[in-house]
Amino acid sequence: METLIKKSPAKINLGLYVLDKRNDEFHNIKTIFYPLLLSDELTFEKSDKLEISSNSEQVNRLESNIIQKAIKLVEKKIGENIALKIYIDKKIPLGAGLGGGSSNAATTLKALNELYHLKFNYKILADLALNIGSDVPYFLNPTPAIGESTWKEFVVRFEKGVTAKKVHEGLLERGLHGGRILTDEFT
Repeated sequence: METLIKKSPAKINLGLYVLDKRNDEFHNIKTIFYPLLLSDELTFEKSDKLEISSNSEQVNRLESNIIQKAIKLVEKKIGENIALKIYIDKKIPLGAGLGGGSSNAATTLKALNELYHLKFNYKILADLALNIGSDVPYFLNPTPAIGESTWKEFVVRFEKGVTAKKVHEGLLERGLHGGRILTDEFT
């Protein structure tokens, strides 16, 4: 059996501005993405069926996850089913805004490209990644980068105990009306 082990790094957003909500339920943002040394480790092994497991009980309890979404997009693109055992050694905390799931999805796209000899170029991988989430393409080549868009801007400062989910819920509750968003509003 062919096995591949890949690091899946975290990132931090420096100066995150959350902009308008898009039709796909994501938000446009303006930020500086900066990669961290903190990373998950994903092990991919060809198998006779798809199995995803983790050292994280939170991940194991999920009915579906972003890795499955990446796999489904590749299956649709190539017209065949993918059968792998994927083990996620989770070190990036879930819901912390560090991009762990997005990084795992991008790492999965790159691993599938390598394991199945798909020969997808960067543009194809980036298009697939963008269909998964707005920050997933960043993790195809995680180096310091600027992510930007236009429209109304919100300043969001992350503090201990505030998850990315809570910030997004707070923005939705406020209808994305202008103003400075402070994290104590979400705790």
